[in-house]
Amino acid sequence: MKAIIFAILLLTVACSSAGQESGEQTPQKQKLSFFIGAAAGNFGTTIGEFKEIYSKRSISRIAVAGIGSKSAYLFGKFRQFYAHGRSTVENADAQGSAEWKQKFYSIGARLMSDDSPLYVEIAYVISDAEENISTHDPDVEELKSQWKAHTQGVGAALGIVIDFPRPLKTFIEFEHTSMLRLGRNPYGRAVPQIGGNLLSAGFIFIL
Repeated sequence: MKAIIFAILLLTVACSSAGQESGEQTPQKQKLSFFIGAAAGNFGTTIGEFKEIYSKRSISRIAVAGIGSKSAYLFGKFRQFYAHGRSTVENADAQGSAEWKQKFYSIGARLMSDDSPLYVEIAYVISDAEENISTHDPDVEELKSQWKAHTQGVGAALGIVIDFPRPLKTFIEFEHTSMLRLGRNPYGRAVPQIGGNLLSAGFIFIL
């Protein structure tokens, strides 16, 4: 909650500063604008053994929307990530199938300049992750488990916007997410760091 308040205050200060600069040059006030967009990217989690277990990882799908001025926006972002793989147990002739699902919900501030195509983002992030491991062999209980985690953290991104005729723009973005409040899962074990890096590309419509 503190991170959300901080992001809103940051956006308010940025909008006020932009409005004052604009007011010195012209009596007209900056108009609010809206954007909505979608993207796809490659997400790499920070879990150490993840790549060894999950050989089939899907492309992350992202939806984003925001409201603000030309220099600062308050935005909301949603992205999801799926992976499939196999799990084995030592000294047991059996294999299990593993499935990973993770969703990220972000709210934050996007800051940019009219003189540069670059922008930066800072956001409060909530993550819901779920892992299911199963096997067709009923005698191997070690390969049956369900694991869920609800974590909170922060995200920072750097992106570049490529102009097209209005209202369409495209962008390329690199984002790092770090989960700070990890807690414990229902089995009492500590939740691992399930943040990571995302390289994505997509488009937005300016309304």
